[in-house]
Amino acid sequence: MAAAITITRASELTADPALLTAAERAVCSDRSGLRRDEWIRGRLAVRAAMVTALGTRAAAIDVLIAPDAGPLVVGGPPCAISLSHDDAWIAVAIAVGAYRIGIDLCARSKATRVIDLLARLGVQFDCEPLAAFAALEAVLKLRRLGVMELREHATEVRARGASQVEVHGLGAATLVELQVCPEHVVGWALEALA
Repeated sequence: MAAAITITRASELTADPALLTAAERAVCSDRSGLRRDEWIRGRLAVRAAMVTALGTRAAAIDVLIAPDAGPLVVGGPPCAISLSHDDAWIAVAIAVGAYRIGIDLCARSKATRVIDLLARLGVQFDCEPLAAFAALEAVLKLRRLGVMELREHATEVRARGASQVEVHGLGAATLVELQVCPEHVVGWALEALA
């Protein structure tokens, strides 16, 4: 199974809570300001991606919050989803069936900060720094780990061609697919549940 990846400009989505399901509105009521708008747009991006992947029946599925703070699909067919926001962009990854998935979008505007962070964490990499960071974040989401795990493990990101890298040090070596664009880099990883 391949992952379905969608990337959307946040400005293309209206941060209107009326577009959410009743359960999503209940969760959203605890948020305010920009975080609220980001949360709404993220749920709308996930729903649009789910409709593309699953058909119109996905329009009524709730996308709530999992215990690890990631998005949680409630009421639909088994599927894994992951969501990433950065600057003006939202990336969504969906895999139908018994999978885990992780995605990260890293905006080019964060390049200096990312390079400094990778150096402080001692991450070894032989690819573009934004690709390395997006890959690491995707694997952290895939494994349901927090970013502080990068301090606890010796991690390495190895290039595997123009559109793939392999992450070592966060469990089993993981192949991460990349999409490199002028505005951002997106990395995603998929693995079957045991």
